[in-house]
Amino acid sequence: MRTRTLALTATAALALTGCAPDGVLVTPDTMPAESLALVEAGLDALAARPIIALEGTQNSLTSNVDEVQVSWQVTAGGFAYGTAATGEYETGMLSAEGLVFVRASEDFWLADSNYEESVKGIGDDWARVYDQGWIDPGEFMTPPVYADGLREAMDEAGVFFRPLPEAVAYAGGLAHPVEVGEGTVHIAPDGAIVGIEGVAVTGLKETGVDFTGNVTFPDRAAVESLREEVLGEVATLGKVRWYDNIFSSLEDEQVDIDCANGGVCTLSMKVGLPRAEEEKDDDFSFMVELSARAWVTDGDEESCTDRAEVAAGKTVKLSCKARVRLTGDAETWISGEGTAQMLYAIYRTDVAGLTEAVGGELERTLAASG
Repeated sequence: MRTRTLALTATAALALTGCAPDGVLVTPDTMPAESLALVEAGLDALAARPIIALEGTQNSLTSNVDEVQVSWQVTAGGFAYGTAATGEYETGMLSAEGLVFVRASEDFWLADSNYEESVKGIGDDWARVYDQGWIDPGEFMTPPVYADGLREAMDEAGVFFRPLPEAVAYAGGLAHPVEVGEGTVHIAPDGAIVGIEGVAVTGLKETGVDFTGNVTFPDRAAVESLREEVLGEVATLGKVRWYDNIFSSLEDEQVDIDCANGGVCTLSMKVGLPRAEEEKDDDFSFMVELSARAWVTDGDEESCTDRAEVAAGKTVKLSCKARVRLTGDAETWISGEGTAQMLYAIYRTDVAGLTEAVGGELERTLAASG
């Protein structure tokens, strides 16, 4: 057997055993107190920003869309507006007052089987979506939420255990380029965070929402432009399709059939939409389709359809005509049947109220933007 020995110096031995001379506990360097106070003040100021703009990668958007390239503008009050893009689709999102609206192509909605029967003709109109089924930047990307996530990312990257790097030229001034993982946080000599580039912030609001990218700070001109664009979009939200977990359901009666001589039959049905407790404060309706048919035993039959919109708490009558070919001179029994189904829900937005709320939030944002 061959053996091998390894000679160690005293210094190397200490490094391997983790001990220090005379048993002194070795701790990492810490950021000087003055610099630490500067960084903490910068993070607090970031949390207090009236608005931030985020450009980068978000790890999820909804149940059927994973990693996306996003461009959000999010205010301190939780208003959010922007776009999210995958390789195939680009979607717009507007979030305000607990309502989340999405604008996407018909192909995007068809990619989710839940929408197959309800997306025809939607074009590129806005739709209200289930806020718990989508990653809402108005909840997860506000300045205080993002600042908390950035503080954690800086802590995990060891920023608070090393001195600030020397300030260098940045964006027309000076800034300390602080490395955070593969990204950089630029901190001005007065502590203000003046730029964030390529930083990964994970677990926002202690969830699985992650964002990697750049953060900038819109000026007054940008906020004014945003306000004008957004209020124009809000004005279009009067009636939009509503893709949500809706508790209200249809109540229909048995189909009525009335046939004249010659076999022309009218099939009709009353359909009601009782309002569920969960939707007691919502203004909405269902687009309903009646599918019916008339037939004679062992003979001819014909189907017909009708559509109508029924408002919550109301009843509507649907009817259509079907002609059955009769043979012979004897009286003939004609039978009929029909079913009613909800094609899609329609949400009626309080445009005036939402305009006031969004306009007020952006006015406050503008006033705080200097």
